[in-house]
Amino acid sequence: MIAVETRRGTVDAILRADREVADGMVFMPFCFNESPANMLTNPMLDLYGKIPEFKYCAARIAPAARAEAAE
Repeated sequence: MIAVETRRGTVDAILRADREVADGMVFMPFCFNESPANMLTNPMLDLYGKIPEFKYCAARIAPAARAEAAE
């Protein structure tokens, strides 16, 4: 698990490497309104399709914090 952080928030995600995504870039699905990527970017919708618009923003990637086991 990784944590993806932007100015708007942080979400945990499963990392999958993909050769089609350029070095230094991150891609997260955003086509559903409830997608975690939409919490990290702006809330704008496409004017005609009413789906989240194509988005981009600066992001920081780090290992996700591990929850400690309850004793």
